[in-house]
Amino acid sequence: MKLLMLLAGALLILACGADNSDEVLPITESDADVAVEVVVDDEIEIEIEPETEEEVEIVVEVDSLYLLENGSAGLFSIYMTRDEIEEAAANYDNLVVEEIDLMAEGMATPAVALTFESAGAILLELTEDGESVFRIFIRSNLFVTEAGISIDSFFGDLVTSYEVNDVVWGAEGDPVAIVQEIGMSFILSPGDWWQQGDVVGEIPADAGLKAIILW
Repeated sequence: MKLLMLLAGALLILACGADNSDEVLPITESDADVAVEVVVDDEIEIEIEPETEEEVEIVVEVDSLYLLENGSAGLFSIYMTRDEIEEAAANYDNLVVEEIDLMAEGMATPAVALTFESAGAILLELTEDGESVFRIFIRSNLFVTEAGISIDSFFGDLVTSYEVNDVVWGAEGDPVAIVQEIGMSFILSPGDWWQQGDVVGEIPADAGLKAIILW
């Protein structure tokens, strides 16, 4: 009915002569479509264009103490010194701080383990001189990205939220998904799709995340 009324209005304008050929008729929006009036060589065409849906960015509100961002996990960040680690740790409840040595290829690397009561741990790997943090391992589901990704998430959640640049062979043979835009890698739970360092077929959406690495 609305389209017939618009066409009738267009015919009235043409009947009034060339001086009024460029007048614009009032057009109202319907719930589903938008009518657009186009004047071409003294002829009026009525086009019906569907409204487009805008993309909505999903942002999850996360406590700043547990927010994963590029280079930081809550109050702990890359390049942080030992003294700064102690100061940051004081802001967390039920946190056990322990200095340890990581063994890799027969060599010990200093690190600080931060264990949360019944909620996993994060590991701050230090430089060789033990003075500052250069890598952070997340094995606690308390820590979450702005898009809501944690170690409780799945590969399907990850690719929905971020662009995965590559999947490579990790240090322990596990597949590791690299997301450059946030400076993180995600260690995946391997399955039949992961064979000798290669992805066979497609990575299933329900492949779990074992850990998150910030670098």
